[in-house]
Order: sequence, then C-alpha cells, then structure tokens
Amino acid sequence: MVSIQNVVSTCKISEKIINLQETAKNIPNSYYTPNKFNAVVIKYTEPKATTMLFNSGRLVCTGAKHMADNKLACEKTAFLLGTHYMSEYTIQNIVGSGCMGKCIDLIGLAKTHKQIVQYEVELFPGANVHFPDIKATGLLFTTGKFIITGVKHEPDLYTFYNMLVDLLKPFLYEKQDFGI
Repeated sequence: MVSIQNVVSTCKISEKIINLQETAKNIPNSYYTPNKFNAVVIKYTEPKATTMLFNSGRLVCTGAKHMADNKLACEKTAFLLGTHYMSEYTIQNIVGSGCMGKCIDLIGLAKTHKQIVQYEVELFPGANVHFPDIKATGLLFTTGKFIITGVKHEPDLYTFYNMLVDLLKPFLYEKQDFGI
C-alpha cells in the first residue's frame, strides 16, 4: 500500500509586505537567517509541519503527512501573524511511498516497458516510471520499495499506485537467500 509522506502547498496570508525580522522575534519555534534563506521558517509539532513565510506574504508549507494538517499549519501561521487571512491555497506536490512486499525485476521491467520506464543502473539504482495519463513520477527499487511524487490531488496518488501494481505484477519475485 502507499502512504503519504509529505504534502507541499503554497498560499498567501498577507497582502502587505511583512517584516521578517520582527515576525521571527514574535512567533515561537521560528528562525530567520537572511544570509542563508530569505524566509522565516516556522516549525510546528502540532500539526507536524514546517512553514516558510516570505516578506511578500506568500507561504510554503511542507512536512505534513495529511492534507488537513498541511492546511491547518497554514491557517495557524496566519493566526500567529494576526492576519487571519488565507487565499490562493494550492497543493503543489504530494509524495507517497511504500513497499510492494517483493523484489522488482527492474531490468525486465525497463526492457518490456521502454516507453514509460527509464532505468540506468550505472547512474542511479532506481527506475523511473511515467504514466502518460498522470503527471507524476514513480521511483522503484529492486527491494520492492517505491516513491511516488508530483501528484497534486490525493486520488491521483492512489490511481498511480494501482497502475503501478498492475504494471509490476509480472516483475515481482521473492528474494532468494543463498545462505552466504
């Protein structure tokens, strides 16, 4: 099965230019190091997520494993900023991962499905899968583990996963233990 590991969103929480130095002083668990990154980084434990607030009033939220937690972290930042305003909330990326429970013959998969699978073991140990109907990428490993990224809607994550399961059925095998 696939489970969500990260939800990334953007939104706008202020129409005014924000003084990042002052904001970082007034918001708990935040830091601002303009020589490294020109945004206030706010880390939440509840919900578990990180927001990055830019002086333009734009916000990026990452690290949440649930859509609702992602949105709640954005709303919480707007509340702490005192704006109680949030617009243009958009999911930019959902990352899911899981394990097929068996090993994957990536060489056979890549040879059989050249049009949708790229695998160059000399460059990287994983194979990339791109289905033409969904704008997402699957990253597969011989261990059976996989990552799906580039999805913007949660149902598309599960659709991609189901397509992956169907594609991989002939290429799954039990790991051999030679006792060495």
